[in-house]
Amino acid sequence: MKSMAQRPKKWRILPVLGGLLLVLALVLVACGGGQQSIATPTPKPEPKPGTTLLTYRGHAGGVTGVAWSPDGKYIASGGEDGTGQVFDAMTEHLQSIYHGETGLTAEAWSSNSKYIVSTGCKGVVQVIDAMTGHLQLTYRGHPATVDGQDNCVTAAWSPDGKYIASASGETSQENTIQVWDAMTGKLFLTYRGHPGGLMTLAWSPDGKYIASSGEITDLKYTVQVWDAMTGHLQATYRGHTDNVIGLAWSPDGKYIATASNDATIQVWDAMTGKLRLTYLGHPVPGGGQYSDSYVSVAWSLDGKYIAATEFRASTPKTNNCLVQVFDAMTGKLFLTYSGHSSLAWSIAWSPDGKRIASASEDGTVQVWQAP
Repeated sequence: MKSMAQRPKKWRILPVLGGLLLVLALVLVACGGGQQSIATPTPKPEPKPGTTLLTYRGHAGGVTGVAWSPDGKYIASGGEDGTGQVFDAMTEHLQSIYHGETGLTAEAWSSNSKYIVSTGCKGVVQVIDAMTGHLQLTYRGHPATVDGQDNCVTAAWSPDGKYIASASGETSQENTIQVWDAMTGKLFLTYRGHPGGLMTLAWSPDGKYIASSGEITDLKYTVQVWDAMTGHLQATYRGHTDNVIGLAWSPDGKYIATASNDATIQVWDAMTGKLRLTYLGHPVPGGGQYSDSYVSVAWSLDGKYIAATEFRASTPKTNNCLVQVFDAMTGKLFLTYSGHSSLAWSIAWSPDGKRIASASEDGTVQVWQAP
């Protein structure tokens, strides 16, 4: 057998090359297979609570209703200009526009994010295709006028998407809450037990009950909770001393928060009417009076927070049209949003709980960071 010294030179070089190749392979593995390493980008911190993220200016007048689609992609807004508008919640891109017979007062989405129920005055309720703006159904079960005035209507969609409940807003013996098929307009139930003009209503999260409230009649400031399928009265709440303008169910369906002209938000047991919490508001920064009125209220989907719009008598130097977010259990104030220059009529939480949309008389819808 030939010794190493007697072998050809090319054979003597191979072990050296093999060692070098092994070292090179180890280096390539350490460096990611020979590809240039890419540093992982540092995630951007979330904006501070109360930061304005988007301002939508598509309406030619005050914006009175706002609703976030259940899939979180779009926001619907209704305005005094008689239009409803659907726009992208991240980019402001206008998706669709639809027209009411009068100024629109409220918007609500179906559970599948395909349709919107839109209300206004003259007793009209419309069901709209959200992506196209095409009219699907016009419901005229309410009178066009009451006591010589245009009859303003409010409406809410049942959680399962099958029914819509709508109610008149003017004080009259003719006032009713009507529950009807959302796709056909066929009347299912008429509820006549509520005293006074009706201003707001909402379905319980499980779809079994409807809560309704409204204006004064014989000093009876009441909120009623009743069975949505039978009309049977479940509970009556009498804690307020003035008109109840807004209400919202807690996500678990146990409690209701109500907003009133008596300058309070009250949280109470939906089945018994027992008061749990009274929120009185807080002075404006730098001093000032407590709220003159609360207009709208919305509950975060995790149940931790309540957002409410309030109105105070403003001066040219101060903006007293605020949105406040407070702890639903304790009433502790977490955040005051003062981005609007006029009264915020309506508010809605994003489905992920990270943002809040507010619609204002100043002609804007503003989206801002939640706590």
